[in-house]
Amino acid sequence: MGETIEVLLFDPGACITPMLDLPELSAFRWTVCDSVEALSTLSGFDVGIRVLGEAEVDGFDTWVSCLPPALRSCAWLVVLSGAEESSQDLPERLKVAECLLALPKAPELAVAIRRLGENQRLNARHRELEDTIRIMDACQVLTRCLEFDQLYPELLELLLKVVGGSKGIAFFPRATPAKGMKVVLRGFGEEDAERVTSVLSAGEGVASSAESGVSIRSQSPLHEALQQAGFSLDSAFLMGLGHSTEEAGLVAIAGGDLAFSELDKRRAEIVFRHAQMAMENAAVYRSAQEHAFIDDVTGVYNIRYFMDICEKELRRSARYSVPLSLLFLDLDQFKRINEELGHVQGSQVLNRLCQFLKQHVRQVDTLARYGGDEFAILLVGTDHVEALAIAERIRVAVESDRVLLGEGASLELTLSIGVATCPDHGLERDAFIEAADRAMFQAKASGRNCVFSVNELS
Repeated sequence: MGETIEVLLFDPGACITPMLDLPELSAFRWTVCDSVEALSTLSGFDVGIRVLGEAEVDGFDTWVSCLPPALRSCAWLVVLSGAEESSQDLPERLKVAECLLALPKAPELAVAIRRLGENQRLNARHRELEDTIRIMDACQVLTRCLEFDQLYPELLELLLKVVGGSKGIAFFPRATPAKGMKVVLRGFGEEDAERVTSVLSAGEGVASSAESGVSIRSQSPLHEALQQAGFSLDSAFLMGLGHSTEEAGLVAIAGGDLAFSELDKRRAEIVFRHAQMAMENAAVYRSAQEHAFIDDVTGVYNIRYFMDICEKELRRSARYSVPLSLLFLDLDQFKRINEELGHVQGSQVLNRLCQFLKQHVRQVDTLARYGGDEFAILLVGTDHVEALAIAERIRVAVESDRVLLGEGASLELTLSIGVATCPDHGLERDAFIEAADRAMFQAKASGRNCVFSVNELS
């Protein structure tokens, strides 16, 4: 088959060892061992040969059971010195591939070794093929995951099964607009999980520092981060994923006393290839979702997305007893801008305004075009007093900014802003939005270019 057959010879009595220099046997790669203690350090053989005396036959099963797994799985050839005719059933009794009932000559031994070695490698390739097919079938679950929140936990579970291990971490970007990293753990105790999650959630560089692909590491930024959490990590099986630094994710299996092998790595690489395809599908799906929620003119979220996220944030506010404020903004005299400058310039003004507003809100907040020249900003964890201050800063900043229109022309903009806060001004979405909307209309009625609180409504 073109590959040198690796042969382990256990021959304490030196019955076969003197023949190894003969031409018929020199084609094989031999390792000769004459002590049981030395066997514990060996592995990687195709054929094992044990020379037995008649009195040693009954103890062979026990001898084999004490061998390392890698040696038990090779094809064993038992050579008996001085066997009787009643020993014809020995292969079945000893559960070995083949028995030679007398010390063989070199050509006979070479034929037996070649036959066993080639069968062993064929069987190994067959097992590896079956293993590959099994893993590929298991990877089909990844193709059904169109969101990272589904994909990474499934990938973590799959990798734990494929390479073994009892502890695993999936670490990946949260879906927009909730920026930051999300951590999924398996096999950690409650206290360890809390510390690990806290450290990793704050460390975006851990995932982006991992190379794309599969690696077995004893030191990495992940090791350092886990040490900060008081968790010692020896070897780790790492799978780095992501199309860019912003999308980088990482799945890790803790090794501990478990030594990962090259076979584990080959298995994981099969999973990695399927994960890459699933990542591409998830990225396309995320992009399609985001575009469905994006306003074509301004590039910020549209009313459809705003209504959905407002509902979710109100539920979160009620559940965790944290304030949620809403700024409702109207661009003053926008109708006149459209009439005097045209709709193309009007759209450019709206786009410029949104780019300006983005600089004055946090990543966790949500800016959306509600319709026409009306915009909404959801301020997470922001009470009413703080929301009024933010609204005033935005109003002053917009008033102070001059929008360039080309050919040296510029335009001054002003905003009328209404401010509402949950739970004081509404627990339900529609009532909450209506309260902020009424405050905004009151701001316009009060002369425009001002901030009005729902508390000021009569």
